[in-house]
Amino acid sequence: YLDILPGGEDPLLMRVIVVTCFFEFTALIIAMAMIGAMIADVTDEHELQTGRRQEGLLFAANAFSIQACVGLGSLISGFVIAASGLEAGQAAAGVAGEAARRLGLLTMGVIILLYGTAAFFFSRFSITRERHAEVRAGIVEGAHGVDSRREVLMRDGQGIESPEGRTQEQPEDDGSGGPQNQRIELDSLHGDDL
Repeated sequence: YLDILPGGEDPLLMRVIVVTCFFEFTALIIAMAMIGAMIADVTDEHELQTGRRQEGLLFAANAFSIQACVGLGSLISGFVIAASGLEAGQAAAGVAGEAARRLGLLTMGVIILLYGTAAFFFSRFSITRERHAEVRAGIVEGAHGVDSRREVLMRDGQGIESPEGRTQEQPEDDGSGGPQNQRIELDSLHGDDL
């Protein structure tokens, strides 16, 4: 269209397509890895704010969005093909030059729009390394100074076990006959329960 790319019979065209696809799929793989890490960071942030860890829900929402994108991609591609003037069952050799140009321009416009939208939302992600370190420290400390996922609260004077196995000694039993050695995993407790 702008006489930038080589013609269809030029072997250089295939090299251009291969290089373009290489960079496109490299960026896609990086983005997919980043999304998984971002969801994990959001899970920590959510746990700090609510006291509940719900990574299953967040990763399920991501899986749903992937399926929705696959469906919407098929729908949008159908609109693009229809708007370009291509007819169903038409052979590639019989496609008019104007229809092919229109298809290329529409495809380019949709891709730029979608990638631009994705880049915008990526740029809005505000959890930095420093913020994530603060979140992790907040989770470890917890509202009562106890890690809600790693430590076990030992009620009635038995101490609190840390992840390293050290035990903070508590006063010995005063003979009141209260229940001893009742260990409660804090996964099932929240701040209001303690």
